[in-house]
Amino acid sequence: MLSLRYFVCEQCGTVYASPDEPPKCDDCGEPSLREITHELHSDTYFTR
Repeated sequence: MLSLRYFVCEQCGTVYASPDEPPKCDDCGEPSLREITHELHSDTYFTR
């Protein structure tokens, strides 16, 4: 099973969760997204 990685578009603020980096932002077309996977809280933050 692949782990999800999280990316943010610096241009419009859209966040993506994907096993691979998206080629561009689907909302504004910005080609460079910044990975924020290691800036998020632990897995327990997202579960009950």
